[in-house]
Amino acid sequence: MSCFNSISSCEMVVFAAVVALFIIHGQSAGDLNVLGNLIVAIGGLILVVAALLDYQDTAKEDEQTIENISQQIALLQKQMNGLKSC
Repeated sequence: MSCFNSISSCEMVVFAAVVALFIIHGQSAGDLNVLGNLIVAIGGLILVVAALLDYQDTAKEDEQTIENISQQIALLQKQMNGLKSC
């Protein structure tokens, strides 16, 4: 949904308000409660997926950092061994 990158926060609020007004027109309180709870549940699940994706990206970066540090340590050990033999 890269189309949301070009929308300002104010425009997003106006869009959400217009959608909400369109949806609530002519609905009973019970229907609105069910629909509202459904939308909240969907939003919660979307946030869980976003958090998991962010965590996975961070975990991959951490693994790469650990690998780089391990390689640097191995290189330093080789250099130290070379200095000891002199």
